[in-house]
Amino acid sequence: MRHVRGAMLTGLGLGAGLMYLLDPGRGRRRRARVRDRVVHAAHAGSDAMGATTRDMAHRVSGTSARIRGALRRKAVDDEVLVERVRAQLGRVVSHPRAIKVHAADGVVTLRGPILQAEVNGLLSAVERVRGVRETISELVEHAEAGTLPRGGSTSVVWRPDVRSRKWLPTTRLLTGASGMALAGYGASRRDAQGAFLAVAGVGVVARAATISDTTPGSKLEFRARSRTVPPKEQLMKKLARDVMTIDPACCTPQTTLDQVAKLMAQNDCGEIPVLDRRNQPIGVITDRDIVLRVVADGKNPVGHTAEQYMSQPVVAVRADAPLDEVVSTMERHQIRRVPVIDERGCCAGIIAQADVASTGDEREVAELLREVSRDTGQESR
Repeated sequence: MRHVRGAMLTGLGLGAGLMYLLDPGRGRRRRARVRDRVVHAAHAGSDAMGATTRDMAHRVSGTSARIRGALRRKAVDDEVLVERVRAQLGRVVSHPRAIKVHAADGVVTLRGPILQAEVNGLLSAVERVRGVRETISELVEHAEAGTLPRGGSTSVVWRPDVRSRKWLPTTRLLTGASGMALAGYGASRRDAQGAFLAVAGVGVVARAATISDTTPGSKLEFRARSRTVPPKEQLMKKLARDVMTIDPACCTPQTTLDQVAKLMAQNDCGEIPVLDRRNQPIGVITDRDIVLRVVADGKNPVGHTAEQYMSQPVVAVRADAPLDEVVSTMERHQIRRVPVIDERGCCAGIIAQADVASTGDEREVAELLREVSRDTGQESR
């Protein structure tokens, strides 16, 4: 009786399917849709298999390289060691570009501002880098993010693959296989605990099957770290050193203008301080100086130096100057950027409108923009 009922249900299903596909009016369109879905599924499966194979091959190759490197223990070039350390910074600190790395014979020196909560994690990560024999910390610790100087920070923190919304193909494959094994083991026990394990295994398989796939060409998952905005009373206490971009790109009076332009492009800036032999600023050269005074006149930047076209005298502020004094200086001289000097008069950093805008009061920033842009018959820079 059961066999007859099963055969009847099977026949009804086949008949309904044939009626659906062979319908005189819509059958052709339905068959084309089914064919397209089958082809798409085949292509997607092929792409997924290729991505998984490549991902596993890359992981095996990387693991083998780490093992070979650990066994050989040969000396590491200083430049290679610096890049290895820098590759770890973005995983453990929120402002990796603010940290300067120097290596010499396996001894790594770290300089720059950092949050106190991130110091131990950074030092531990650097010590684990292959080739590092000793770590010297010259980091300047800050209690909160609002007191960190700006320096082209990248406020993202690496998130492990299993915690992100997109998994790499190998992660999906291994997780799905583990879930299937757990479900099979739980089903074989035939008791309450086994049922619980089977359900958990099915859940893991479902998670691996339904989560988005991160294949080559797609973006990996990163988690943005929120930035603390200090209250206005704290902003009034800020000094120039708290908002300046440290170690800005600089040039000498003899630097040709084409090299100055390359420095601007490499460092994404519009002004380069010109320093003398004592590292003291004697002028600044801006992108406007090069475009309006050289290129617009049909002159070749290769044949002219920064000394010929730099803006003088230089307007600078001291590193311990309050932020409101910095803003007043920029307004008074109608400049969009101002170099920062230390107690010896050497260039220690530079402050731009964007630095003030990210830390200053809204009305203060608006006043700065209005004063710098005000038409006085003089060229602002």
